[in-house]
Amino acid sequence: MTKADHAELLKQIPTVRFSSRIGPDGTVLMNVQEHSECFVRFLMLPDDADIMGETARELFFKDSLLVDDWKMFILRMTAEPKARLYDARDGDVVSRRSLQYLQCYKGWAGVELCYNMASGDVQVAFSPPRDAVTKIGVQHLMRLKEREWLASFADSSCIWEADLLAQTIYLSREMAHTLHLAQDSTIVPLSRFLALVHPEDLALVKKTMENANYTQATMYSRAILEDGSLLHFHTFGIPGYNREGVMTRVVGRTRNITAAQQAAERLSMSEQRFRGIVENSRDLFVVLSPSGVILYVSPAIAAIAGFQPEEVEGQRFFRYLADADGAAQLEAQFDEVLHHRAQTHGEYLLKHADGRVLWFHISLSCIVDASGQVAELAALCHDITEEKRQEEHLRYLSQHDPLTSVYNRYFFESEMERVDVEGVQEVGMVLVDLNGLRMVNDAFGYRRGDELLKEAAALMERVCGARYPLFRVGGDEFAVLAENGSPEEVDAICDEIDKACKSTQTRAIPVNLSWGRAFRSRANLDMQQLYNRAENNMHSNKMLVSSSIRSHVLQSLKETLRARNLETADHTRRMESMVTAVGKKLGLSPAEFYQLSLLASMHDIGKVAIPDHVISKPGSLDNSEWEVMRTHSEIGARIASAAEELSIVAEEIACHHERWDGTGYPFGKRGKEIPLLSRIISVVDCYDVMTHKRVYKEARPHEEAIAELKRCAGTQFDPGIVELFVEMFGNLSHGDMECLLGVPFGEK
Repeated sequence: MTKADHAELLKQIPTVRFSSRIGPDGTVLMNVQEHSECFVRFLMLPDDADIMGETARELFFKDSLLVDDWKMFILRMTAEPKARLYDARDGDVVSRRSLQYLQCYKGWAGVELCYNMASGDVQVAFSPPRDAVTKIGVQHLMRLKEREWLASFADSSCIWEADLLAQTIYLSREMAHTLHLAQDSTIVPLSRFLALVHPEDLALVKKTMENANYTQATMYSRAILEDGSLLHFHTFGIPGYNREGVMTRVVGRTRNITAAQQAAERLSMSEQRFRGIVENSRDLFVVLSPSGVILYVSPAIAAIAGFQPEEVEGQRFFRYLADADGAAQLEAQFDEVLHHRAQTHGEYLLKHADGRVLWFHISLSCIVDASGQVAELAALCHDITEEKRQEEHLRYLSQHDPLTSVYNRYFFESEMERVDVEGVQEVGMVLVDLNGLRMVNDAFGYRRGDELLKEAAALMERVCGARYPLFRVGGDEFAVLAENGSPEEVDAICDEIDKACKSTQTRAIPVNLSWGRAFRSRANLDMQQLYNRAENNMHSNKMLVSSSIRSHVLQSLKETLRARNLETADHTRRMESMVTAVGKKLGLSPAEFYQLSLLASMHDIGKVAIPDHVISKPGSLDNSEWEVMRTHSEIGARIASAAEELSIVAEEIACHHERWDGTGYPFGKRGKEIPLLSRIISVVDCYDVMTHKRVYKEARPHEEAIAELKRCAGTQFDPGIVELFVEMFGNLSHGDMECLLGVPFGEK
């Protein structure tokens, strides 16, 4: 550049000359030595501004990348002073031309940079190259779209469940791995999880967990891992409630949006790299005209939606929306982006080529041309069908009982609240209780009790149909809500429940339900008061039928004992006859006689809960099987406690395998700590078992059985009872005993 050229340049275009030197740390320091008159106006500074001596970074601090680019050029020339393909050399002066986006200039400008290798000075001239603005602007905007796409590409989701009572949180494998807490799914204390939350977000996270209402909640938060790294999350959560309406858990899905935050801070990427990423992405990238016509769609559409790019290009984007409401909403957002240059996003249903519909998260943004007008719109479409399925599954779990699949207590209470808020006037409610569940659980185990609950729920669902929702509101309680119903409809529900229960009476364990109904014809009662009325009526009804229910269940237990060959009718009659004879000899009262007779027939009632492979094993039981067998005494006592007519012998049933020396089970009682009736049953039952054949042994002669009783007197048996029994029956033959007792007797 000649001196005349330089002088003319100083007059006509913004130029500046810096002195440059290499600092002690290897950085380039550049200070203003000279500038043209129009350079100050170019920087949009006052005309009288003095910038002499200012550094390049202070002048262009809004576009530090530009200054860094200059400094890298100078460093390279200083360290390696030889011409490059894109640099022009004229003696000691090396120059280069480039296009830069200047924040201070608010637009694109051409930059000519001349570096004097001899003096170290840098001459910079700026000019707006009109013919390159469009190309550079589009490249810049595509780099912005690339960063936006990376936010979605790096997206991940994690599942978790917080137990607010136990103060623990379950983390899926992905969640645990993301937080560097474990390589697989795990449960950690809630305090340890909260310790990772960013201090500025901790109060919001705790408040959301403690004060969540009946609907789902979304939240943005950050986490600081133990290694100091910062993660960003977007969380969707649903609360869970117990039967008292207390929130006890929160389940949710968390999306790791750290990549999105990091991508927003990265340097712009080249157009070629962006296109490669877009075309190989599993997300859809769509470019639209201002009228909504598809100009470009990424190749991923074939795998995601089943269309080829050429099939959809030239078509209006909105025709692929699966529902009219969604199409109208997206068109409204499209207009907002078009006219206000906003960036919008939402979730929509799009059509698949095979007729299916898929959920997509669609982000819309605008692409402006050189004149600043919206030339095109970009749509980034991320398939969230699986995430929606997970959300729907979580929502189902939060509203349904996992055992019976009917609605749960949480949803029942939210519906009661909704009915009150909406002021629905005519509302009927039926509360239903499953009778005898406790006795069934004790006798047959909780698995059979669960089956009975499912049978009851299925029966009531058939009665209620689709019109009346059914809820499980407690362990053995259900509720029917008849919104906008009539008293006659509520009565009909109760009548149908009774009829359905009667149809199960031939089963071994029938479904027996007690119900109570209540109705309001106007909103003068709130739903809680209506519930209380129905509950009181249910309890009154239950008291009327509870005795017959227990008797029916008790008879079912006796029949089950006989069906499994655990207690034969002959064994029961022999036991009753022998204990009656012993009781008379002991001078028992009439009440004790009744208890002793009841105990003779029901002392082994707990064996109905013992598995067949143990109770019917032909050989000796091993240690683990004996442990199972020993539980029948306590099980029998629980069954007896649940049945009013058996409760008077519950303790005696529990103790009928205690030993005189204290080595029996289940309590290890000794001597006269053991109830008298239990001591009598122990001797009589042992004698009858020894003298009659069982699946695991042959019958023993009468004489051997008597000898065994004598041998165990004082250790296993009450010696007084044994002495009395031997005195009464020891010298008798089987025939004599049949005559004495009035029942068949022999080695059977």
